[in-house]
Amino acid sequence: MSEDFMSDSCFIDWVKSENQVVENNFWQAFLKKYPEKQEEIEIAKFILNSHEKNVLPENEVESLWSRINLTISIF
Repeated sequence: MSEDFMSDSCFIDWVKSENQVVENNFWQAFLKKYPEKQEEIEIAKFILNSHEKNVLPENEVESLWSRINLTISIF
């Protein structure tokens, strides 16, 4: 199941930075041996990547805080 992959630290490392040769070689070999797992792996990769944090640029953070403070001061 895709949940099994999402709890595997080696898999998570591979998804987060696919430029790691060792992990990439392992998972490519895994898929050759178990091609039926391709869909589960794609689902797990999608879920892991969809949970990445969105980081706002500093100027947007400052702008948001200014708007929040302005709203608070009005009340």
